[in-house]
Amino acid sequence: HGRIKTTLVRAKAVRKHVDHMIELGKRGDLHARRQALGWVYDKDLVHSLFEAAPERYSDRNGGYTR
Repeated sequence: HGRIKTTLVRAKAVRKHVDHMIELGKRGDLHARRQALGWVYDKDLVHSLFEAAPERYSDRNGGYTR
């Protein structure tokens, strides 16, 4: 399902960064992929993000971590 269990304070702290990663995944170009790899060092995680984000969040323009 792509969900994690954490505290409210930690979730609010990383919300901005997660939304930015999803925006990069929606763009899907090489520059966005390299920017994501600069932040998240796991290639498999970035690959799965770039495969899932465009179809999952195509109709939403923001607020992915609500």
